Amino acid sequence: MARGLKYFFLGIFTGLLGVTIYLSPAGLWLEERFGLSALFQLRGAIKAPDEVVVVALDQQSATQLKLHVKPRLWPRNIHARLIDQLAAAGASAIIFDLIFDTPSDIPEQDEELANAIKRAGNVLLVERLDYQDSGSLNQLDGITYQAFIQEGATQLLPIIGEAAKARAPFTLPKAERVHHYWT
Repeated sequence: MARGLKYFFLGIFTGLLGVTIYLSPAGLWLEERFGLSALFQLRGAIKAPDEVVVVALDQQSATQLKLHVKPRLWPRNIHARLIDQLAAAGASAIIFDLIFDTPSDIPEQDEELANAIKRAGNVLLVERLDYQDSGSLNQLDGITYQAFIQEGATQLLPIIGEAAKARAPFTLPKAERVHHYWT
């Protein structure tokens, strides 16, 4: 009986130690740094669905097309031609993760992009999610609280935003790895 009780308490101690480490900042760092990576390695790569195609606008594309490295600075008529080609190829949805919130240097290209979006009828655009806090802190019972936090989507350029089938805020942070979900 004493041996069984010894193993019981060893199990309880080990479990409590694990929970304590996991809930600590160091434990969270270890989990994010090594635990999640290990799980993804064990799972292996997942094949993308055959009906999904991702068109990447990367540095290699920019070099080949002799354009700016940042796709948001590309002439909007290039995006318009891409939409027309994807629609002609039968794309059921076209989703841009570029934020068209400022006018281009050539206003006619904004109109050309808006017209291509309207013709396709299935283009979804993202909006930048702005985050602003009041900068003031309140203290209650020794705990510091933020007075208020305001979040909202930055509006797209009206001519382009109104042409889209739908718009939604882009809620992922610009980071190398995303470890959390945002509600």
